[in-house]
Amino acid sequence: MPKLIDNLRNRILDSAKRMLAEKGYQGLTVREVAEECGIASGTVYNYFKSKEMLVATIIGNSWITTLTETDKAISKAKTVSEGLFSVFDGLESFCLLYRDLWKEYGGENSEDVLNPQRHSWLVDALSQRVAIVLEQNGYESEYKICQLISEIMLSFATQGKQFRNYEAELERMIRKKGPALT
Repeated sequence: MPKLIDNLRNRILDSAKRMLAEKGYQGLTVREVAEECGIASGTVYNYFKSKEMLVATIIGNSWITTLTETDKAISKAKTVSEGLFSVFDGLESFCLLYRDLWKEYGGENSEDVLNPQRHSWLVDALSQRVAIVLEQNGYESEYKICQLISEIMLSFATQGKQFRNYEAELERMIRKKGPALT
């Protein structure tokens, strides 16, 4: 009878996440993750089809955590700028956490890292939060403006640019709710 290990999937993820941080993508091996968890390599593959899926799960879980923390921060924001900066700060932290990994992995298979579907998911998640910030501060949350702000945030975060330096420009992009000017 096979031995049952409590929370094995989480143990595999925790081990792989630690190794990924220490050794990078190229240094991470399924064999070492399995050894640390006291299981055979094949058992890891019962949970994750490949090393890539294991890493994608780690990054996906981190993104969900980032969004949850960002949602808490924007709910406490008292101004539109504070809320937008909270969205950017969460995104920037996430990007900093995985920037080296993306560079390393991108060299091997860059079209997968730059997948348009993943980019779209990121922008949609950011746009939803930008819309919430605008709405809770009495601004119009037009879809295209939210997307544009999100694309700018994503570009700045991945390039290490300062988003806070553009507060005045952001203010000019958005409009308070109310009757249209004639």
